Amino acid sequence: MRIGIDATVIYGRYTGVARAVVGLIRGLAEVDDENDYVLYCGRDIPPLGELPANFRWRTRPMDVASRLRVVYWQQSRLDADAREDGVDVLHCPAYVAPMRGRTKMVLSVYDAHVFTHPQYCSWLNRMHYRQVMPYALGRAARIFCPSCATRDVLVQRLRVGESRIVVVPLGVERRFRRILQPDVLEQVRTALELPEQFVLFVGNLEPRKGLPRLLEAFIRARKSTGFPHKLVIAGKPGDSAKAVMHAVDAPHAREHVMALGYVSDACLPHLYNLATAVICPAPFEGFGFTALEAMACGTPVLANESGALPEVCGDAALYVQPRHVEPLAEAIRRILSDEELRHRLIAQGLTRAERFQWATTARVTLATYEEVFGG
Repeated sequence: MRIGIDATVIYGRYTGVARAVVGLIRGLAEVDDENDYVLYCGRDIPPLGELPANFRWRTRPMDVASRLRVVYWQQSRLDADAREDGVDVLHCPAYVAPMRGRTKMVLSVYDAHVFTHPQYCSWLNRMHYRQVMPYALGRAARIFCPSCATRDVLVQRLRVGESRIVVVPLGVERRFRRILQPDVLEQVRTALELPEQFVLFVGNLEPRKGLPRLLEAFIRARKSTGFPHKLVIAGKPGDSAKAVMHAVDAPHAREHVMALGYVSDACLPHLYNLATAVICPAPFEGFGFTALEAMACGTPVLANESGALPEVCGDAALYVQPRHVEPLAEAIRRILSDEELRHRLIAQGLTRAERFQWATTARVTLATYEEVFGG
């Protein structure tokens, strides 16, 4: 069997979806040495390191940083390229696929924000995904979702048949682990000019991640208790970032908040290890990489009880109701003041994170390829 994977989302500084595709490719390379893989990319091959001989890159003459050029290629050439390469099953792992084509196709959808929370999406994303996603969902032989929460949205809001949906959780990279060398951690603290004690937010800077509510809750909690921790925010600007950055840089927030911008892959595990707690305030997550990575690093997690976060964290997080500021402020006070709670969450989080392996994700995905190929 020959599998094609649209890997054009892998470029620049990787965030959520790109990291999911990278993890899947590496997981498939670990578990499958029998089938052939064709990985479609732009002019430049992504720096994923050496892959086995049954994986080969297929470069295309385009700059994948240009959304319009990628969309044009996906709709005009991807299916034809797959047929020319003898692809039996084409995996489109980033929400969209050719609206028409003859190659058997599977699709990955991580959330449906463009339909459920359109106010948080750019006009370009709304226009593109609302036009293309319904066709892709209708064409796909199988649809991968990382959580039951995302599956339920597709079934209830977009009327996708549940029998075509495969729920397969994502994995956590091995680099996310406890780092027990204090001198190494202190080097990163010094390099990033981090405060001695802090709580951490990791993710794109955009309103849908719950940042405005988190800022208000954290400042309220800090003023009422006087604890020394600051809120450290790590992530690159996302949709509507201007409003979020304005809130972060407001005069009343500067003494409480530190914005790092994008943090490199090399530093991110150290950042988790240095944090007293990690906060995941988004009202709806399709999965929750940040929570999973924090647990794998032995850092307590405070998360919203909505969306997929309870599926990822299980009993290894302190949960708070979404939307309201004071419950979040109270939860921040509790996780910073209750040392016994933090120790319990650390132990349960380390155990919980062990369940999420990219090799497991890859095996379920491969079994679905085989089912579609034989169907």
